Amino acid sequence: MKLARRTILIAIAGIIFLGIIAQATIVSAQPTVESVIVSKFTGLKKGNAYTLQNGQIWKQTEMWTQPAMYIRPKVTIHKEGGASKMKVENIDRSVAVERVK
Repeated sequence: MKLARRTILIAIAGIIFLGIIAQATIVSAQPTVESVIVSKFTGLKKGNAYTLQNGQIWKQTEMWTQPAMYIRPKVTIHKEGGASKMKVENIDRSVAVERVK
């Protein structure tokens, strides 16, 4: 009886463990976002919110400023080391952002 009980517990633990791995894989497999900033863009600055053509809104969380005046610049947002990074065309550096909407 004890052996059967242990086997069931091990089997249940294995299913839970596999579920955690599957969930972690789904979370980390977020696609790269490619869009255009449709809100007024005057450069990069911590706290700025950027509205994209696809309806998403991203807020800059990294302390870095780069003045710029572009009309509808293209952006790419990707995961890097657990953080989301946004790269704006014609600006050499990516900055950390978080999705607001």
